[in-house]
Amino acid sequence: MKVAVWHYDIFVEADGTPVFFELGFTFTATMGGQTSNGGGAYQVTYSKVGEPVTIEVPDDVWTPYASECFGYAIAYPEGWQVSEENASFDDFYGQVEGHSGEVQVFYTSDVPEGTTLEAWAENLLDHLDRDLKATVEETEDRELGGAETMVTDFHYADNTGAEIHGIVASALLGTDGVDVFWYAEAGAEADDRAVFELFLSTFQLAPAG
Repeated sequence: MKVAVWHYDIFVEADGTPVFFELGFTFTATMGGQTSNGGGAYQVTYSKVGEPVTIEVPDDVWTPYASECFGYAIAYPEGWQVSEENASFDDFYGQVEGHSGEVQVFYTSDVPEGTTLEAWAENLLDHLDRDLKATVEETEDRELGGAETMVTDFHYADNTGAEIHGIVASALLGTDGVDVFWYAEAGAEADDRAVFELFLSTFQLAPAG
């Protein structure tokens, strides 16, 4: 049997300024009729107590955005703009690493009951193939706002002939579906993916209405 007693002591200067605190213990252990005593202590020293603390604002503070129409939340980088003019999606656009980028968030609140994420994503891939003639490079399973998600990288040529790098994250929450798209001119895929991942890390998903 072991019985332990803990103590906690704070040591201060004459004016009350903390110097260090000590967390210690003693114990008595009895085994096989033999009794032994022991203990130990841990000290933590305070430093720079009373000195003014300056908290620097980070350079990459993002602006939070909450959609009143669709019920989701996301954040976007400084200097980016938001457009709510389209009834089907919200549009975020700006500069990243010296080139233009764009994020579009589509929210659907009438997904047929029983629709699987795989079926939802398959319909989207059909759209990319049929309407954009896109080439799909990679699809992976992820999580978006707490919901199971499929993320797909693709490329296609826009109406000017420029090659566009696209990424889309598709998720379902009951009968609500969301597709978060990234678009940028091809050539900086790694940088674009890193920024898009930051967008996804701020996304919160909730049923519309």
